[in-house]
Amino acid sequence: MTRRLLVTVADENYLEAARQLFASVHFEAGWSGDLMLLAHQVPDAQLEPFRERGILVRGVDAWHDRAPSGYHASPILSKFFLFTPEFREWDRVLYLDGDMMFWASLDGLARPGGFRAISDRTDLAWQFRNPAEGTAERQAELGQRYDLRREAFNTGLMAFSTDVIRDDTLTELQQLYLRYEGLHANADQGVLNLYFYERWRRVPDFYAALRHVPARHFFVPKHAFRTIGRHFVGHPRVWHQENPWHEEWKRSLARFDLIDATRPQPPARVWSDWEIRRYWAWLHIHRALHPAWQRLRTWPPLRRLRGAWRKLSN
Repeated sequence: MTRRLLVTVADENYLEAARQLFASVHFEAGWSGDLMLLAHQVPDAQLEPFRERGILVRGVDAWHDRAPSGYHASPILSKFFLFTPEFREWDRVLYLDGDMMFWASLDGLARPGGFRAISDRTDLAWQFRNPAEGTAERQAELGQRYDLRREAFNTGLMAFSTDVIRDDTLTELQQLYLRYEGLHANADQGVLNLYFYERWRRVPDFYAALRHVPARHFFVPKHAFRTIGRHFVGHPRVWHQENPWHEEWKRSLARFDLIDATRPQPPARVWSDWEIRRYWAWLHIHRALHPAWQRLRTWPPLRRLRGAWRKLSN
């Protein structure tokens, strides 16, 4: 049987977010593999509630403290520790950021095979958009080594087989970060995109939809976009009262105390493989046809016909 692990990273400021995430994947997604908190410099006493619920805990220390573009780099850069040989104990790893919620099974991401992630709906150049002074030479080198027009992925959700991990992967990631220091806009994200350049496969956006994607990319209203999960990037954060999802997030957080990770729960919902493929295809068809429909709806004869129909309806 495939051994699989779901893991998130948190420092002591984001332990509450990690609790909600674990409750969400345990009770709603019905995760049946191991759960782990990758704890970034968290005092041991604060980790006991996770251990009591059967959640594995692995502590990590900061390896780099300087933050790009206002980010506090250290906790974010702890994602690199996912790619150390210790994780080969599992066949498949699913990494999730703490600012996510789920309402259906994630089993579709737990099948072995390569490295998969959700598109950031930006290009690689966007990941290095705020170069510091004195980095022009490295910026030119970056453009020569990589096609910066290529699509980039978001590191909030990463699903990978552990055979992508080599003995020196962590060292390579750290060296890549240092080589292009001063160019990073999102700390870990640019580096992981460089490391898995031309080797990643796309996960459908509805597994953890970024808030701007439904309307801006697929031209689907947010309320009509069906999702397995959501990634609550940006402000206000989902743990702030002014966020419209805050009350649901709070209810999910309250279920953390009920977790027994050794006793998986049935998922609230399961999307079949056919349902996933069908909805993914429909989104792309809708996106492709939307510009033509926008032009067609302004065609004078159709506008007159629609106007006449509205009058008859009234």
